[in-house]
Amino acid sequence: MTAHRKYKTTPVRRGMIAKIKIAQKQLGWSDDAYRDVLALRFSGRRSATQLNIGELENLIAHMKDAGFRPKKAAPKRAGVRPLAGGEEAAKMRALWLSLYHLGVVRDPAERALAHFARRLTGKEALQWMDPCETVKVIEALKAMATRQGGVDWSPIAAIPTPLNNPRARVIEAQWRILSARGAVADGSDALPFYAAKILGECPPIPLINLTVRAADRVIEILGKKIRAAKGGKP
Repeated sequence: MTAHRKYKTTPVRRGMIAKIKIAQKQLGWSDDAYRDVLALRFSGRRSATQLNIGELENLIAHMKDAGFRPKKAAPKRAGVRPLAGGEEAAKMRALWLSLYHLGVVRDPAERALAHFARRLTGKEALQWMDPCETVKVIEALKAMATRQGGVDWSPIAAIPTPLNNPRARVIEAQWRILSARGAVADGSDALPFYAAKILGECPPIPLINLTVRAADRVIEILGKKIRAAKGGKP
């Protein structure tokens, strides 16, 4: 029997495996049934510790198809305005967090983003902006990331066609900032290995192939290093 490797435990993996255990219980799968599912889907492996990040996401998606329903967050307190929903609001938050992890803005909170948007649109909340105002804020955030964070938003060369991967571009910019400060090994060749170390993956995964969850984890860790290198709060 071929021995299957176990991946290093990381916060991302720990959270995903905990979610899988909840799903197993909700679906009523016995340990044997659960391990049989793994073995059939992942070439004989019978433990989530033997799956990489992409395979863990695949397993969670399969469990959702089988009827797993993650619990929704508790309702907001009365009198507290709910966060704006929708794809465009999510883009604004992702860009604002990227600016925070690039060391461009100091406060990652929604209220700070709303204050920034209000200066551009005059609207008091993200959900009150019209589509044109939303685009204006998104483009302003992207311009800040380019101007102050060095982010290149152009598509990444790939075969057969270039691919858009904004998170990979943010990671590359973070690495340049850290390299310039001597906080990491100089040169882009070392970046995939550093990202793999963060994620507990081996061999390294090309940045362009990182899942959203994995890329966000790398961005978060590099952001802490940037703030520490600048003498701020990690």
